[in-house]
Amino acid sequence: MDSSRMARRPHVLLYWCCCALILLYSAFAHAEVQMYVDDVSPYFYRESGVEKGVFYEVLKDLSARVGHVGTISELPLARELEIVRRTPTALGIIARMPEREDSYTWIFKILDEKTVLITSSGSKIDISSASSAQHLRVGVLRGSPSESAARKLGFTNIFPVSHSEENARKLAVGRIDAWIAVWPVAASAQKQAGLDLSTLRQGAVLPSFGFYLAASRQLDPREAEKWKSTFNEMLADGSYARILHNHNYMLPALCGQRQHCVSAASPRRINLH
Repeated sequence: MDSSRMARRPHVLLYWCCCALILLYSAFAHAEVQMYVDDVSPYFYRESGVEKGVFYEVLKDLSARVGHVGTISELPLARELEIVRRTPTALGIIARMPEREDSYTWIFKILDEKTVLITSSGSKIDISSASSAQHLRVGVLRGSPSESAARKLGFTNIFPVSHSEENARKLAVGRIDAWIAVWPVAASAQKQAGLDLSTLRQGAVLPSFGFYLAASRQLDPREAEKWKSTFNEMLADGSYARILHNHNYMLPALCGQRQHCVSAASPRRINLH
């Protein structure tokens, strides 16, 4: 065999290997972003087979604007947290808490919520403060801000569940004394469990927290900026306001150049009683 051809062969192989690596990197860099949302009403739910929910509709609008063609997948909270944390191309709406701070990229805030103590309307149990209720058997949603708040406030009889309607049923039959939850979630769970909202009584307001569009720490910063700027478009043209209104949320206060500033003020929830 010609010695010059043999000498060139390693260079040809190296060339094609480099091309393959470039193609693989390009495919990874431009991989379709995967979108996830909590399978928790009113953030995500189905009505007559139609997917709805305040978080789902924000993600759907965002996706359409950036040209995202993938699906928006609902997941149990614990699974969503793990997938978004581990997957460089995944996005999800996640509650921002100190123990999660270093595990995610926090792209922008969508809204604020507060956890509250809840018991049966006919109960004489004192839920006027966290300290007065610390000895109670309390139900929480596993992995949620309500569970985090309960543990930080010193509750010791904590009973986590995977679905909020389980807490609604357990409270109704006396298997727990109180329930710690975001009120809109509790109200939706009560309805899903076939129970009347009037049978619930709210007590002390516990810590608040923000829901953010979040991603893994490995997300490309350019990708994060694309989604953030697109959300700013939703703020400017009123699309975000319409989604909040459709789900009984009130707009945040105005801030800076007459744009609605989610991170500067919390949307206040309309009283559902």
